[in-house]
Amino acid sequence: MIFAFLPTQNESCSYVVFEQSKWGVEIQLGDLIAFSTFVLSVQYNLGNFKEGVASSKELGHTLACFLPFFQIPFILYLASVFSNFWEDYVVLFLFGVGMLITNMTGSLNLASTAGFKFNPHYWDPYVFLVVLAIDYNQVFDKSVVAGFYISMVAIRIALYLSFMRSVADQICENLDIPFLTVK
Repeated sequence: MIFAFLPTQNESCSYVVFEQSKWGVEIQLGDLIAFSTFVLSVQYNLGNFKEGVASSKELGHTLACFLPFFQIPFILYLASVFSNFWEDYVVLFLFGVGMLITNMTGSLNLASTAGFKFNPHYWDPYVFLVVLAIDYNQVFDKSVVAGFYISMVAIRIALYLSFMRSVADQICENLDIPFLTVK
């Protein structure tokens, strides 16, 4: 995801692959990586969406399960346009969104593996919109708004770690092996 927003941030990706001076076109290795990653992601996800719809028993719930995966690019787009922090902290926004999508994907994988319904509704995108509006309209001092963003990410990290611990505990309990023991 970092390549999608920062394709020329390291020296190896700044290498010019194609240059057309007449039209002012310059394609760098990072641009090719970002573009190919995007195309492969779209192809992979469209295949998964098609399979999900085809094998679904409840089409409405299946379509609702797609919602989180469309909210992520929307969040990133809105942050890039409206946040006063975007330019200086792109990587931190990507980290926060990465934690959210990791949590969503883990929950979806667990639900599909265990055979229970995935809950596609996460509070993060809605809270993010509120914080982004506060950020854009400069309602509070920048340090307060930064605290809001950091709190959102910290809460998501805590929830994800709790989720992973729960999964590990259940697997270990089912296999009758200790997860962590202190002697």
